[in-house]
Amino acid sequence: MRKRRGRKEGALYLRSDGRWCARVDLGINKDGKRLQIAAYGKTKTEALENLAARRQQPHGTRVARDQRLSDFCTDYLVNVGIENSDATWSLRSTTIKKYVDPFIGGIPVGRITTDTIRDLLLELKKGNRDRKACSDHTLHRVYSTLHSAFQKAVDHGDLPRNPCKGCPKPKPKRRPRVILELDEAHRVLQTALTHSPRYFALLVLAATSAMRQGEIFGLRWEYVNLDKGWLDVTLQLAYNKEGQLFLKAPKTEKSKRRIQLSELAIAALRWHKERFPSSSGLVFTTDGENAVWKRNFSQRVLDPLLEMAGARRVVFHELRHTVNSLLLAEGVSPVVMAEMLGHESTRMTLDVYGQSVPGAQKAAVQKTNQLFPLSELGCQLGVNEASATNDAQNENAQSFNRIRRFQLVEMRRLELLTPYMRSKCSTS
Repeated sequence: MRKRRGRKEGALYLRSDGRWCARVDLGINKDGKRLQIAAYGKTKTEALENLAARRQQPHGTRVARDQRLSDFCTDYLVNVGIENSDATWSLRSTTIKKYVDPFIGGIPVGRITTDTIRDLLLELKKGNRDRKACSDHTLHRVYSTLHSAFQKAVDHGDLPRNPCKGCPKPKPKRRPRVILELDEAHRVLQTALTHSPRYFALLVLAATSAMRQGEIFGLRWEYVNLDKGWLDVTLQLAYNKEGQLFLKAPKTEKSKRRIQLSELAIAALRWHKERFPSSSGLVFTTDGENAVWKRNFSQRVLDPLLEMAGARRVVFHELRHTVNSLLLAEGVSPVVMAEMLGHESTRMTLDVYGQSVPGAQKAAVQKTNQLFPLSELGCQLGVNEASATNDAQNENAQSFNRIRRFQLVEMRRLELLTPYMRSKCSTS
């Protein structure tokens, strides 16, 4: 009698060429086609072992290879909307629709290679008569989006490898960060009080509290305590997938924090509350008591104020850079600054805001002069203050050599010679 086939062995039969074939049915895909995998071997046992090994591999590989890239990216955006914020979804969706679908969206995923990605980036970088050349930031965004989409499929087993890995990653040039000087910030606030009184307290809060733009625009009066001089950051204003404004919780738990307000910020908020009451509960609104749109505020309020004040043009987030860099230059602890900023650690605070501000090094040298005044050792060195300024470089080099020789002599004199060292000295 014929032995009954075991469970999960599928169809097992001997081919005409003498090999054994083990085949199993995986079901129907979304296009109505049957999905099967097969394995072969010289013996029945070898065919079953090969089939078991193939069953460990994800069975969606064939579906992903035959899928067009545009459909593949549509499925990827569904996962992005679930796992990421609406802002991330909007950014990646726009990148795919504008820079991926028109060029390689119709190519099956299985035919996309590293050369395909490289050619796409080169074409976007060159541009043509109908389309401007893309910036390095745009190229980096296109590469990162495709890399994330393919890597997600690789992690799920739908693709054997990521075609972006063999392509060099575009490196965008960082835009130089502009930091307003203290007198420029004062002029901007004075100009705002005269020409845009509705947004004066908003700019004061941005220039003194180191809050993010979304946190300021989403601030509600119920989280502000002017009597005790603090406010709680619990909400921020953001855009959803449809481009509408809504309030949501901050991205990380560290971003939920309490900020102590300066005297100027407290006075400005009291004045703002009396002059511009709002029924929506938001601290800062437009004339129609609607939430402030970020783009409208920059174009209609911030940029004209900077021009009238004679200050350099900055984006709103660079007001946060300004106050943080100035406070760090004044000696505020990075631990305190990280708490104000809502950073996870002080490392990020120092990496982002630990840059030198105008005049910071000069102030540091002046403090060094106070700690090590020339008058204490000037007479012994045989120099005066005028000559020290002109010959500082030569004097530093000579003093370094003297100190180095002195240290070597002292180390040689105080060091105890071991029998091994004495034998070495006698033979040399």
